[in-house]
Amino acid sequence: MNDLTNDPSPTLSSTDVLNGLGNTLSLRRRLVYTAILCVTTLAATGLTLLWATEPDRLPARTQAAFAMLIAINLGWSGLSVWVLTRREPLFASDRVTAGSMGLAFAMVFTAVATPIGFTTRGVAAGLAAGLAGLVLCLMGGGVLISAVRRRSALLRELGRTQG
Repeated sequence: MNDLTNDPSPTLSSTDVLNGLGNTLSLRRRLVYTAILCVTTLAATGLTLLWATEPDRLPARTQAAFAMLIAINLGWSGLSVWVLTRREPLFASDRVTAGSMGLAFAMVFTAVATPIGFTTRGVAAGLAAGLAGLVLCLMGGGVLISAVRRRSALLRELGRTQG
């Protein structure tokens, strides 16, 4: 017989457990996202200042590279701000978003770097850029698949406790 008045151990409802599982912002994760925010904001600022203080006009490819690197850093900064300002459980939404961003940035890198490598440095450079891009895309895809599975499992568990 389980009498709550005689049981000294605290009990948690399934909702309490799920809120704990879904809340990915442990102290460690908060520190990680804070570090990402600081590093990417500083990188975007540094790149912007470097680009703005160039004495001569840069070639179009270089300007495009600066713009892409600044946009990528601002994207990661935006993700960090979004995660750090959320007040309810994320249920792995941050991981799905980060995986999507990582895969998208890897695909852009591959699509841009591979043809540039072939046209400016030859076959070896084009193949190296393509291979590096493929590895990045596979890693980003793996992270995204893992995040989607984690989110689906959390949402399935949530549906079981609420249904």
